Amino acid sequence: MSFKLTSNSLFPLYLLPALCLLIASCEFKNQNITKRTKFLMGTLIEIVIQEPSNDLAQKAISASFNEISRLEKIMSTYLPNSELSKFNSLAGGEIKIPVSPDLLKVIQRGVYWGTLSNGAIDISIGPAVKLWEFKSETPSPPDVGELKKVSEFINYKDIIIDGNSIGLKKTGMSLNLGSIAKGYAVDQAIKNLKKMGIKSGL
Repeated sequence: MSFKLTSNSLFPLYLLPALCLLIASCEFKNQNITKRTKFLMGTLIEIVIQEPSNDLAQKAISASFNEISRLEKIMSTYLPNSELSKFNSLAGGEIKIPVSPDLLKVIQRGVYWGTLSNGAIDISIGPAVKLWEFKSETPSPPDVGELKKVSEFINYKDIIIDGNSIGLKKTGMSLNLGSIAKGYAVDQAIKNLKKMGIKSGL
């Protein structure tokens, strides 16, 4: 059984490893192939599966896209009503906020990778990301002085994890999960395909 979901990223190249999960190499015969592409989580995601039943293939792909869409509504900072956006608007000053299991897992993973990379991966990068204005049609690099001002609010070590609740030590901090949320979404999409009996996919 093998899967790899591919994504044509609109994000910087350093995010690409988080977009794809390769469980094993996969070779398709030129038959029974069903594929669809959809724009989710700020990127084009393509799912290709090999399955004799077209009906099952279509249902499996739809279920996987629905799962990725569900996670986007939890972890996106571009959706004002996402769970993460609401968390960022309330958190700070060590206030602990209960979060969903999915958001908790990704934040825990983010802190883990922050520790492992000695801060090279830091999900508390939210204040700096806002300065880049990626939502704008003409995003531009922020002023160096502005970046220095927000740097005091960027430190994964200031993320508090207490059971199923998350806190941020400083008011002004915010989380951005773009570097790892896509990888988590791909993981969940693959699990969905397997549960539905799909044995080979890309």
